[in-house]
Amino acid sequence: MRRLGRVAALALLATACAIPPPRPATPIMPLPDTWEVRGRLAVTVAEEAWHGTFAWRRAPDRQQVDLAGPFGQGGARLRETAVGATLDYGDGQQASDTDTEALLVRHFGWALPLRGLRFWIAGQADPARPATLRHDADGRVVGIDQDGWQVVCDRYREVDGGLLPHRLVLARETVEARLVIDAWRLGAAVGGGG
Repeated sequence: MRRLGRVAALALLATACAIPPPRPATPIMPLPDTWEVRGRLAVTVAEEAWHGTFAWRRAPDRQQVDLAGPFGQGGARLRETAVGATLDYGDGQQASDTDTEALLVRHFGWALPLRGLRFWIAGQADPARPATLRHDADGRVVGIDQDGWQVVCDRYREVDGGLLPHRLVLARETVEARLVIDAWRLGAAVGGGG
Protein backbone atom coordinates (compact mmCIF):
# COMPACT_ATOMS: atom_id res chain seq x y z
CA MET A 1 0.00 0.00 0.00
CA ARG A 2 2.86 2.35 0.89
CA ARG A 3 4.59 1.54 -2.37
CA LEU A 4 1.43 2.30 -4.34
CA GLY A 5 1.15 5.65 -2.55
CA ARG A 6 4.76 6.51 -3.45
CA VAL A 7 4.23 5.51 -7.09
CA ALA A 8 1.09 7.65 -7.25
CA ALA A 9 2.94 10.59 -5.66
CA LEU A 10 5.85 10.22 -8.12
CA ALA A 11 3.44 9.99 -11.07
CA LEU A 12 1.66 13.15 -9.88
CA LEU A 13 4.99 14.94 -9.41
CA ALA A 14 6.20 13.88 -12.90
CA THR A 15 2.95 15.12 -14.44
CA ALA A 16 3.23 18.43 -12.61
CA CYS A 17 6.83 18.87 -13.81
CA ALA A 18 5.93 18.02 -17.40
CA ILE A 19 3.41 20.88 -17.68
CA PRO A 20 5.08 24.27 -17.38
CA PRO A 21 3.25 26.73 -15.21
CA PRO A 22 1.29 29.31 -17.18
CA ARG A 23 3.08 32.62 -17.71
CA PRO A 24 1.56 35.50 -15.84
CA ALA A 25 -0.42 37.76 -18.14
CA THR A 26 1.49 40.89 -19.10
CA PRO A 27 -1.02 43.71 -19.36
CA ILE A 28 -0.28 46.03 -22.27
CA MET A 29 -1.55 49.47 -21.38
CA PRO A 30 -4.33 50.71 -23.68
CA LEU A 31 -3.84 54.44 -24.20
CA PRO A 32 -6.60 56.81 -23.16
CA ASP A 33 -7.82 59.46 -25.61
CA THR A 34 -5.58 62.10 -24.03
CA TRP A 35 -1.93 61.61 -23.07
CA GLU A 36 1.50 63.18 -22.92
CA VAL A 37 4.87 61.55 -23.49
CA ARG A 38 8.37 63.00 -23.07
CA GLY A 39 11.63 61.58 -24.25
CA ARG A 40 14.66 61.70 -26.49
CA LEU A 41 14.76 61.42 -30.25
CA ALA A 42 17.56 60.73 -32.74
CA VAL A 43 16.87 60.87 -36.47
CA THR A 44 19.32 59.85 -39.19
CA VAL A 45 18.56 60.62 -42.84
CA ALA A 46 21.21 59.30 -45.24
CA GLU A 47 24.42 60.91 -43.88
CA GLU A 48 22.77 63.60 -41.72
CA ALA A 49 21.68 63.23 -38.09
CA TRP A 50 19.55 65.23 -35.66
CA HIS A 51 19.04 64.51 -31.98
CA GLY A 52 17.23 66.21 -29.15
CA THR A 53 14.22 65.93 -26.88
CA PHE A 54 10.50 65.86 -27.52
CA ALA A 55 7.24 66.35 -25.67
CA TRP A 56 4.15 65.00 -27.43
CA ARG A 57 0.66 65.85 -26.18
CA ARG A 58 -2.33 64.22 -27.82
CA ALA A 59 -6.10 64.63 -27.53
CA PRO A 60 -8.79 63.27 -29.87
CA ASP A 61 -9.09 66.53 -31.84
CA ARG A 62 -5.51 67.88 -31.74
CA GLN A 63 -1.92 67.18 -30.90
CA GLN A 64 1.20 69.16 -30.17
CA VAL A 65 4.83 68.07 -30.50
CA ASP A 66 7.62 70.20 -29.03
CA LEU A 67 11.10 69.47 -30.36
CA ALA A 68 14.34 70.83 -28.90
CA GLY A 69 17.88 70.18 -30.09
CA PRO A 70 20.85 69.57 -27.82
CA PHE A 71 20.96 71.95 -24.83
CA GLY A 72 17.52 73.35 -25.77
CA GLN A 73 18.74 74.76 -29.11
CA GLY A 74 16.78 74.62 -32.36
CA GLY A 75 13.33 74.40 -30.79
CA ALA A 76 10.12 74.03 -32.78
CA ARG A 77 6.49 73.36 -31.96
CA LEU A 78 4.19 71.40 -34.25
CA ARG A 79 0.46 71.86 -33.68
CA GLU A 80 -1.98 69.68 -35.61
CA THR A 81 -5.77 69.71 -35.85
CA ALA A 82 -8.23 68.14 -38.30
CA VAL A 83 -7.67 71.00 -40.78
CA GLY A 84 -3.88 70.93 -40.92
CA ALA A 85 -0.65 71.63 -39.11
CA THR A 86 1.34 74.67 -38.02
CA LEU A 87 5.06 74.69 -37.24
CA ASP A 88 6.30 77.46 -34.92
CA TYR A 89 10.03 78.14 -34.61
CA GLY A 90 11.72 79.63 -31.56
CA ASP A 91 12.60 82.75 -33.58
CA GLY A 92 8.93 83.60 -34.20
CA GLN A 93 8.67 82.22 -37.75
CA GLN A 94 5.69 80.05 -38.63
CA ALA A 95 4.71 77.71 -41.46
CA SER A 96 1.46 75.84 -42.16
CA ASP A 97 0.23 73.04 -44.40
CA THR A 98 -2.76 70.74 -44.66
CA ASP A 99 -0.33 67.75 -44.80
CA THR A 100 1.69 67.38 -41.58
CA GLU A 101 4.35 65.08 -43.01
CA ALA A 102 4.90 67.34 -46.05
CA LEU A 103 5.33 70.31 -43.69
CA LEU A 104 7.95 68.46 -41.63
CA VAL A 105 9.86 67.24 -44.68
CA ARG A 106 9.88 70.75 -46.16
CA HIS A 107 11.35 72.29 -42.99
CA PHE A 108 13.47 69.49 -41.45
CA GLY A 109 14.22 67.21 -44.38
CA TRP A 110 12.54 64.32 -42.50
CA ALA A 111 9.16 63.50 -41.02
CA LEU A 112 7.95 61.13 -38.35
CA PRO A 113 4.78 59.26 -39.35
CA LEU A 114 2.62 60.69 -36.56
CA ARG A 115 -0.54 58.98 -37.85
CA GLY A 116 0.96 55.51 -37.28
CA LEU A 117 3.33 56.47 -34.49
CA ARG A 118 0.43 57.35 -32.17
CA PHE A 119 -0.38 53.60 -32.16
CA TRP A 120 3.18 52.25 -32.41
CA ILE A 121 4.25 54.24 -29.36
CA ALA A 122 1.80 52.06 -27.40
CA GLY A 123 3.04 48.78 -28.92
CA GLN A 124 0.07 48.50 -31.29
CA ALA A 125 -0.57 48.76 -35.02
CA ASP A 126 -3.05 51.23 -36.48
CA PRO A 127 -6.19 49.04 -36.69
CA ALA A 128 -7.43 50.94 -39.77
CA ARG A 129 -4.58 49.77 -42.02
CA PRO A 130 -2.83 46.46 -42.83
CA ALA A 131 0.13 45.52 -40.63
CA THR A 132 2.37 42.59 -39.76
CA LEU A 133 3.11 42.12 -36.04
CA ARG A 134 5.85 40.15 -34.28
CA HIS A 135 5.45 39.12 -30.61
CA ASP A 136 7.81 37.93 -27.89
CA ALA A 137 7.18 34.89 -25.68
CA ASP A 138 5.07 37.02 -23.31
CA GLY A 139 2.78 38.24 -26.09
CA ARG A 140 4.20 41.76 -26.27
CA VAL A 141 4.53 43.34 -29.70
CA VAL A 142 8.23 43.61 -30.54
CA GLY A 143 7.90 44.44 -34.23
CA ILE A 144 5.41 46.20 -36.49
CA ASP A 145 5.59 46.52 -40.28
CA GLN A 146 3.07 49.10 -41.44
CA ASP A 147 2.87 51.85 -44.08
CA GLY A 148 6.36 50.95 -45.32
CA TRP A 149 7.90 51.46 -41.85
CA GLN A 150 9.61 48.75 -39.81
CA VAL A 151 9.11 49.44 -36.11
CA VAL A 152 10.98 47.65 -33.33
CA CYS A 153 9.69 47.93 -29.74
CA ASP A 154 12.65 46.39 -27.98
CA ARG A 155 12.09 47.51 -24.40
CA TYR A 156 8.95 47.94 -22.28
CA ARG A 157 8.42 49.59 -18.91
CA GLU A 158 5.62 49.73 -16.39
CA VAL A 159 3.29 52.73 -16.59
CA ASP A 160 0.29 53.02 -14.26
CA GLY A 161 0.08 49.24 -13.72
CA GLY A 162 0.50 48.25 -17.38
CA LEU A 163 3.32 48.06 -19.88
CA LEU A 164 4.22 50.53 -22.63
CA PRO A 165 7.24 50.60 -24.94
CA HIS A 166 10.28 52.37 -23.51
CA ARG A 167 12.33 52.38 -26.72
CA LEU A 168 11.29 52.27 -30.38
CA VAL A 169 13.34 52.19 -33.56
CA LEU A 170 11.60 53.17 -36.82
CA ALA A 171 13.15 52.61 -40.24
CA ARG A 172 12.01 53.36 -43.77
CA GLU A 173 14.24 53.78 -46.81
CA THR A 174 16.99 56.24 -45.77
CA VAL A 175 15.29 57.38 -42.52
CA GLU A 176 15.93 55.86 -39.09
CA ALA A 177 14.44 57.30 -35.90
CA ARG A 178 15.15 56.17 -32.34
CA LEU A 179 12.76 57.20 -29.58
CA VAL A 180 13.48 56.67 -25.89
CA ILE A 181 10.46 57.43 -23.74
CA ASP A 182 11.36 58.91 -20.38
CA ALA A 183 7.90 59.75 -18.98
CA TRP A 184 4.19 59.19 -19.66
CA ARG A 185 1.26 61.20 -18.35
CA LEU A 186 -1.98 59.44 -19.19
CA GLY A 187 -5.05 61.69 -19.34
CA ALA A 188 -2.88 64.86 -19.53
CA ALA A 189 -4.54 67.96 -20.93
CA VAL A 190 -3.44 69.33 -24.30
CA GLY A 191 -3.34 73.10 -24.56
CA GLY A 192 -5.11 74.76 -27.44
CA GLY A 193 -2.47 77.34 -28.20
CA GLY A 194 1.05 78.39 -27.25
